Amino acid sequence: MAQSDGQDLYTIDELTKWQQAHTENARSGHARSRHHRRTSHHEAYASSPAQSAPSVSTAHRTKRWIFLRVLAGLLCLLLTGTTALASVLAVLHFKGKQQVEPVLRGVAETPYAVTYNEGKIVEYKNQKYALNENIVPLLLLGVDQERLGLENGQIGTAGQADLILVAALDLKKGTVSLVMVPRDSMADVNLYAVDGTPIGVKRLQICLSFAYGDGKLGSCRNVATSVERLLYEIPVRLYGVLDMNGIPALNDAVGGVDVTVPDSFQTSVRTFQKGESVHLTGETAKAYVRGRNKKELRSDTVRRTRQIQYIRAFWNKAVHAIQRNPKTISTLYSTAMRYADTNISLSKATYFITTLLAKGVRVEDIRTLNGEMVPAEPFPEYILDEASVFETVLDVFFEPAEEN
Repeated sequence: MAQSDGQDLYTIDELTKWQQAHTENARSGHARSRHHRRTSHHEAYASSPAQSAPSVSTAHRTKRWIFLRVLAGLLCLLLTGTTALASVLAVLHFKGKQQVEPVLRGVAETPYAVTYNEGKIVEYKNQKYALNENIVPLLLLGVDQERLGLENGQIGTAGQADLILVAALDLKKGTVSLVMVPRDSMADVNLYAVDGTPIGVKRLQICLSFAYGDGKLGSCRNVATSVERLLYEIPVRLYGVLDMNGIPALNDAVGGVDVTVPDSFQTSVRTFQKGESVHLTGETAKAYVRGRNKKELRSDTVRRTRQIQYIRAFWNKAVHAIQRNPKTISTLYSTAMRYADTNISLSKATYFITTLLAKGVRVEDIRTLNGEMVPAEPFPEYILDEASVFETVLDVFFEPAEEN
């Protein structure tokens, strides 16, 4: 598995095999003499391949391995009758829960409302709202590159973020709200020289914020900074980016996705006709979510309709697959990590998914930040309706406050 923020480099299959070996060792241990156990316990773990942790090269290997070994051993004793897979999922769920930090800050001061308690309480149009602290925001990006990274190590060559999606996970209610930020939304973007030196902030299309970074997590952080500015400083600390080749891989990992084409358009792969029912696989899936006529001013708006449709269909297929086989969490994660970079570890992903599933997970809504696309040079600009964006922030991240 590819590395994610230096954490959780094991797949569920690897952990399950180790868990089974650990359980077998624990059973056989009861038959040993107390003296033998005391003098040879560590030698047995060191000499038996079945007891060895999956090989990874990281400075935190020893600490993580001890944590998993001790916790899994306890689970073997406490969770009598459960499968090794269930125990491993419990380990990942527990560890992920410990890693997730709550949102500690509300919205910034704004002319549209009165804010209290560091922006956690907002008074807007004679109604008070309180920050929903059960929500964890994730920033999910799709980049117009076939491979993540820079050309010759130069800032500005990482590509652009074609898809900018904020997922608000309500871990108490089990709901997911998705907010799409149009790629051409005008935003304050941090700029860097080719050697990485900060050179200021400029009003640009937000998709360009990805170019000013390392093409991986550094670029994600730069996009997150611009997104936070648009969302009145709602903190976005977890993020990930997928390159173009990851689309067909993930699509096929859930067995393909079925859609009804909402608009006719043509790509290099095939022509899609309005009203046509299509089972998307491989490169066809990538063409469906990326295709647009760049000569048309509203081409990205039309494409977003398809992207929203595809996200819903993919989400439903993925959820059903996970419900049938929880190992799908690891399968999708490891598949994505061949084409992605993220600070969302496998344990965090497992915690989010298992928590949402336990509460009857559902996508509550998918909305796009309101605005207007206007012609401009050298590229069109999407001018956001700031008051509407503020209302979206209240709808997604706040709840009506209870009167004392």
